[in-house]
Amino acid sequence: MAVLQTETFCIAVDELDNSMLSANTACANSFQTPVSNLNNTYTGWVPLLDASSKLIAMVRNGAGGDASSYTLTSQNINTAPVRSSNVTYYLDRNYLINSTATNVQVKFFFLTSELNGLMAADPTVTFSNIGASRQGGTTCTADFSPLNGWTTFLSQNSNGISTDGLVRWIEVTTPSFSNFFLKGALGGPLPTNLVAFSGQKEGSVNKLRWITATESNNLGFEVQRSTDGINYTVISFVNTLAMGGNSNDILNYNYADNNPPGSKQYYRLRQIDVDNHSKFSNIILIKDNKALTLAIAGLFPNPATGLINIMLEAPLHENVTLLIMDAAGQNSNSENYEY
Repeated sequence: MAVLQTETFCIAVDELDNSMLSANTACANSFQTPVSNLNNTYTGWVPLLDASSKLIAMVRNGAGGDASSYTLTSQNINTAPVRSSNVTYYLDRNYLINSTATNVQVKFFFLTSELNGLMAADPTVTFSNIGASRQGGTTCTADFSPLNGWTTFLSQNSNGISTDGLVRWIEVTTPSFSNFFLKGALGGPLPTNLVAFSGQKEGSVNKLRWITATESNNLGFEVQRSTDGINYTVISFVNTLAMGGNSNDILNYNYADNNPPGSKQYYRLRQIDVDNHSKFSNIILIKDNKALTLAIAGLFPNPATGLINIMLEAPLHENVTLLIMDAAGQNSNSENYEY
């Protein structure tokens, strides 16, 4: 005779607070894979937790799916000043979710203090217009970079705040999964446009070259020139090569300045969107007398607290590795550039 055994257990339901959020930093990959119990048609919310059962995000496949398909969840928390890419600021907390599921609702959780920091850095950001820039990749990247791949901006569907006001979340619908960086909507996608801008003298002509990784609502590029590095004049406008101003492909641009005045010329680009928003590129310097050795020709502003411009002189067009050293002489960072 079968014996039916019953058990009694309790479930505690607590209000969400900041102690329930994951504090994982540096793209920590310690996470829990959700259990599906062979249910391939589940349509409810699935919490994505770190190894300590702290909340990172929640996902919901309205069409039904396997909860265990979310195979990797990671996050990074920036503890330095609020980060930016091409003067667009983004939240101190970013996320990676890997899954084959498509068209899924996602709730990203973060601290009110993190949102306040972002709004202080960028006054155009509000809780109602913050969204997610989705960037390609299956491994967690600590910081946004245009070199990491394409990006698409996802506007929020809704948002919420905990009873104590310390935790917030936004909900978006993503067509697929990757890295996610939260930012304000007014700037559109994180500006991944310009990944390289260089120039060199060929005979009496200055040849400029620049590359974009992606473009969003781009009208084109104003080419500006200066002889003193301070006062610039517009010498030409180069239309975008992107169909309709939007592209997720690498695009190469060239411009020839046939009549450069003086012995040295400074150049910069002003990228202009169709809504007339604009931003400037880095500045490059071309001199008549060719450099005999690789050297740093200029560095500004000095001192700097964030973005810094470095001008290089080199006898050949080549790839350069820039090493950044700290006060103790230790290598704190390195970047590769095409010069």
